[in-house]
Amino acid sequence: MISNEENKDGLYVLSISDTGVSHRIAGKPNQDSIAFVVEGQDFVIAVSDGVGSCKHAEMGSRFAVDAVIKLFTENVYKGRNAVEDLPELIIDEWLSAIEENNPDDYCATLKAAIKRGNQIMMISIGDLNL
Repeated sequence: MISNEENKDGLYVLSISDTGVSHRIAGKPNQDSIAFVVEGQDFVIAVSDGVGSCKHAEMGSRFAVDAVIKLFTENVYKGRNAVEDLPELIIDEWLSAIEENNPDDYCATLKAAIKRGNQIMMISIGDLNL
């Protein structure tokens, strides 16, 4: 079991992840990823689950949360219609991390919450293997 507990600027985050029995038996790694950033009163938290049938699912889930964190920290979506544009920006960043590899080998799901100013965005991408 992997657990992580952090308290930063009044935001308490607890994450717990466990490698499933079938993954342990097959010698597959834990394919869950979580990341968060707090900047003053703003924050982002992203959680991704790699799809076990995909060859590099653990990397796909890491790339997914990294994409959300990068977009948040670099304000890439600022000044855009974030609610509509953000999922597309996340997918583009995820694909960029995969480079020329087959996206079907990096399948993952993604859930993220972003608070920037008075705006709160919830993102759910069911399958990142376009």
